[in-house]
Amino acid sequence: MKIFYLNINETLKKIPLNELQKYSDGRFYQNVEKYMEHILGMYIVKNIGSKYYNIEDTTVIYEGEKPVFASGGINFSISHSQDIVAAGFCENNIGIDIEKMRERDFEKLAKRYNIPPKKEDFYKFWTNYEAEIKLGKPPVQKFSKIFETDYMLTAASDTPYNSEVKIVKYLPD
Repeated sequence: MKIFYLNINETLKKIPLNELQKYSDGRFYQNVEKYMEHILGMYIVKNIGSKYYNIEDTTVIYEGEKPVFASGGINFSISHSQDIVAAGFCENNIGIDIEKMRERDFEKLAKRYNIPPKKEDFYKFWTNYEAEIKLGKPPVQKFSKIFETDYMLTAASDTPYNSEVKIVKYLPD
């Protein structure tokens, strides 16, 4: 399993908006920030799919609410939070979630969700929950890690994966 991520602001400095717009699937977004997250998610999925997994036709379709390559091949899941967009790739079904860890009332959240009142515990709980929703079924294996200092990432799979999980910062050409 590999998880690639990019920094939105760094990427927008390197790639013009009109170049990124070709990754849009035509959805309408009232919020420009959500639109950018979406097209950058498609950008990273299509580029990684092509360059690293040799997917020739990177057309993305939706099976229910889950995006997949129309031509099959590798499975993927996309997540974004604040200034990071990430895409996880795995031979098995995958769901990922990332969240920027910010200060909150962790005592109150601990009581509500019956978890320890610590920032890391809450964000691990929350990203596990969201990754499982994106997976679409109970996970058989999960992986959680803090990266980029203050982001929590969780990847969930419905089948055991034998390879180590690698998190790679994707730098546009």
